[in-house]
Amino acid sequence: MTGSSEADDDKGAEAGAVPSASAESAVEATDREARIGKVVERTRRARRLTIGIALAAGVLYAWDLVEAVGNLVVLLQYAALVGGSLNSFAWLVLGTAIALPVVVYAGALVLARGRGPLRTAVVLAAGLGVVACLSLIIERLLGG
Repeated sequence: MTGSSEADDDKGAEAGAVPSASAESAVEATDREARIGKVVERTRRARRLTIGIALAAGVLYAWDLVEAVGNLVVLLQYAALVGGSLNSFAWLVLGTAIALPVVVYAGALVLARGRGPLRTAVVLAAGLGVVACLSLIIERLLGG
């Protein structure tokens, strides 16, 4: 008789209204994994966007670098044409103009590290503004 009552209890547990704790924990684990997957995908998208923004800004910083190198080359050619050379002040100013975009870009990347795409774009844009202003000042110092 006890064997038949145990079988009835097992049938009641299988078709019962209350799910077991292991079934609930399996559902919770699946939900947790789905949420983690969404967060990971969102993080990957943000990281890709941040890298894209940094690369696009890098092109703009590189443009300023090319301009500075171009100024150096042109002034060296001009000095050779008139039979002279650049003085130490011109070398200092032109060297600063060449180093400026590289240093500011690196500094902006360090400041923007670990932040989201929007903040990275703002920091890089502010750095680009600093480079533009200082480049104009340097150009004015050279008498342009």
